[in-house]
Amino acid sequence: MITAILVALIWRVEVELRGWDGLDWIGYTHLAIPLGGLLFLGWVRLVSRSHEYSPRIIGLVAIWGVIAWFILEYAASAYFVGGMTATSYMISLGALFYHVYWLSPVIWGSSILALYAGYRLLFRFPFFVWLGGFVLWMGSWHLGLIVIFILPERGYDDLIHSLKTGWMIPFCVSAVGMPLLALEQKQSEQAMAPQRA
Repeated sequence: MITAILVALIWRVEVELRGWDGLDWIGYTHLAIPLGGLLFLGWVRLVSRSHEYSPRIIGLVAIWGVIAWFILEYAASAYFVGGMTATSYMISLGALFYHVYWLSPVIWGSSILALYAGYRLLFRFPFFVWLGGFVLWMGSWHLGLIVIFILPERGYDDLIHSLKTGWMIPFCVSAVGMPLLALEQKQSEQAMAPQRA
């Protein structure tokens, strides 16, 4: 959870320093993405260090992170875009724009399921972890909104501000890491078993 909060904090500091006004923050490349990704990969290395597939797990998370970022950035842009940008999207993409718009939640949900399927090829974890992680991932936008409602916050209380403020990020990062926490717990139990015997 500390890693998840740090990733969100890096995001928020960058948005505050580089431009909060309007949709300026959408227009620049966020350094928080690779920095947060490296921080998370460090955590992945830490929790999977004694697993035989540790390098594969790190590689899977890294590759998924890069691919997911590009796909999700496009889907989120299509979902939240308005004004002249939306018009240019519609002109250049035609009917595909509307498909991406309506399929954005499906794309969002499919991305975490793809990662979980990759995890499952490398190690076992209980179904409730799949379910809990998926629900957390899908609900992250709305959980971020709940935080905005509770805490005094800049901007509006809508889904795009759930991302802009960074409040949804700890929930997303936690969802990505849930199966790894299950792996770490299993490894700890296995390490303790010989000592009990």
